[in-house]
Amino acid sequence: MKAVEGMARLRAARLAGALILAVAMGTGCAARWAYHQGQAAAEKGNWDLAVARLTRALDKDSKNIGYKIALESARIQASRHHYEQAKKQLAANDLLKAAEELQIASNYDP
Repeated sequence: MKAVEGMARLRAARLAGALILAVAMGTGCAARWAYHQGQAAAEKGNWDLAVARLTRALDKDSKNIGYKIALESARIQASRHHYEQAKKQLAANDLLKAAEELQIASNYDP
């Protein structure tokens, strides 16, 4: 009887270990997927989406220095993009839209 209980405990421990491993791998996969989506958005010049996806990747894997660097780069590029949009709106005498674009730019890179 004790042998059966021991086997049941071993089986439960293995199952728990497998579950923990699956969750850890799933988190890593989710982070990599978000990172690749962010990189794809950046390649297309869609900086807002790139920042959102890279932020998600970093949320999933906060210790990944590559994700941190990619996110910081995307934030700077998003800020530059919105700053350029603000200048265009200012030239078009749309002060409200220019102010909105400058606010977005400063949110990305104060």
